[in-house]
Amino acid sequence: MKHEHSDLIIRISQLSEGIHNYRLISHSPELGLAENFQENINVGVSLEKTTRQLYLRAQVSTKAKFQCDRCSDDFDL
Repeated sequence: MKHEHSDLIIRISQLSEGIHNYRLISHSPELGLAENFQENINVGVSLEKTTRQLYLRAQVSTKAKFQCDRCSDDFDL
């Protein structure tokens, strides 16, 4: 089952057992990140719920602009 959310919250109280996949999107100000993070924060989540445990795998990606300490050039990372 694939879900899309615009925040980084997964409600697990009513979640059935099994594997659940999510694509979560948030904005850097909502997470308290610095101004150089100007793109969305994308999180791919695979959550497996069993009777006694939760297993979570996450992949996080975004882009940010930084300045090189040595040459002062701006670069994206």
